Amino acid sequence: IVLELPTFFACASAEYFALGAISIINKLGIVDSICFGSECGNIDVLCNIASILNNEPSELSSLLSELIKKGQSYPTARTNALYEYIINNPSVFTNEPISPSELNIILNSPNNILGIEYIKALLKLNSNIKPYTLTRSGSSYNQVTLSEQDTFPSASAIRNVINSSSNDILLKDIINYVPTSVMDIFKSAYGRTFPISLNDYYLLLFYKIQHLSVNELTDYFDVDISISNKIKNNIHDNLNYSALISSLKSKDITYLRISRCLLHILLDIKKDSIEDYLNNGITEYARILGFNTNSSFIIRKIKEFELISLITKPAYAKKTLSPSGMNMFNLDINATNLYNKIIYDKYNSIIKDEYIQGPIRYSS
Repeated sequence: IVLELPTFFACASAEYFALGAISIINKLGIVDSICFGSECGNIDVLCNIASILNNEPSELSSLLSELIKKGQSYPTARTNALYEYIINNPSVFTNEPISPSELNIILNSPNNILGIEYIKALLKLNSNIKPYTLTRSGSSYNQVTLSEQDTFPSASAIRNVINSSSNDILLKDIINYVPTSVMDIFKSAYGRTFPISLNDYYLLLFYKIQHLSVNELTDYFDVDISISNKIKNNIHDNLNYSALISSLKSKDITYLRISRCLLHILLDIKKDSIEDYLNNGITEYARILGFNTNSSFIIRKIKEFELISLITKPAYAKKTLSPSGMNMFNLDINATNLYNKIIYDKYNSIIKDEYIQGPIRYSS
């Protein structure tokens, strides 16, 4: 079965992205293992680091706060604080000794970071699910160009080609990098429902920010007063979405942080939501997007455990979800509606809404 990660967690930092995903998987009652890609490929090292960060001893917290006050960004400060903590307390790192450069690479590699957060979430939830990792092959996560030498290019590079193409003939540039079935979908959908880029949302974002005060912007998840002021001072009608992000990022505020802030504003994701979700079991539904008809017994088994609401039809959500759960679910619905509206305005194509489009059923 294929499950949807709720919009709130899908748009969040690695910590909450992982927590939302693991919370759902843990509540299914049928999962005993998870496997994720990582640059280092060493599950023991990732588990060791996750354990330290999950417990976050006072010495580590103090080191982290001190480095942030000195102007280091959170990712950089965390790397340096963790390394100094391990040096001061060598017994906490049960693996082979690790150099500063090795630790720096591990803690600044996107898939390692997410993998550590998956493990932290397992620990936080006292889950019995066992983590495994596979070594990532091919281009780095942030590689944005394709090369003939790339057996496995990054998704970012493929998206970059698609978004920079002016017609479907240029899709031939990615034909050697995606499965035939995916290429067939690309060709049939090109110019009808995609490509859609961040810049297609700029007018909506611009309008919304224009009608919010500096203090009102700080109601949104991840947005503090300094970022709020920067947004208000830099939002202009002669920019686009990507240019706005670039104008806002700085040494202490990363591109990804700014991207999340703007997305939270656009989708109306506010700070009070996370407290609400954490106080109400993090996630309370698992929405099925697709399933193999020969594996329908899996769905029956999940229902037997009764640990989470399985949603196949949005209309049934109100019958099973709490107000907190409905708030999360409505974010999913509204995000899809916005996306579908962008498609219609750009290509004049009508996409079925969430209440009409059911799960995809397929046979093996």
